[in-house]
Amino acid sequence: MTMTKLGSILPTHPKIQKFLEARNLDRTMAEEYLRHKDIDKLLASHRLWHTPRIPTFAGALELYRSRKLRTIKSESKRHHSGKYGAIVLLYCPQRKVSRGGASIDENEKIARALAFSNAVRQIIF
Repeated sequence: MTMTKLGSILPTHPKIQKFLEARNLDRTMAEEYLRHKDIDKLLASHRLWHTPRIPTFAGALELYRSRKLRTIKSESKRHHSGKYGAIVLLYCPQRKVSRGGASIDENEKIARALAFSNAVRQIIF
């Protein structure tokens, strides 16, 4: 099967569709948070979970706050494609573990926000 055929099949697969919808929702939440910087407003207007054990961006912010997680490192780099790759490393003092998350996006701040959300998912579960 050629890449063209594979590329046209994958986006219509139900699980891929669900993943893309979840990512778009997280991206929308991240944009809203970066615009207003109001966690409580974001939490009041958006759900906290995509599915059990998979928090939305808003849910990740709440978990970060309630579990007293700390950011160890947050960095991004522009790739030759023009997109930004971001890595965020978090530390959980209660469990004494650190975990990282990564993401790629056209917007550097969004890439970091989504990497943050992914790091929370990794460290919590």
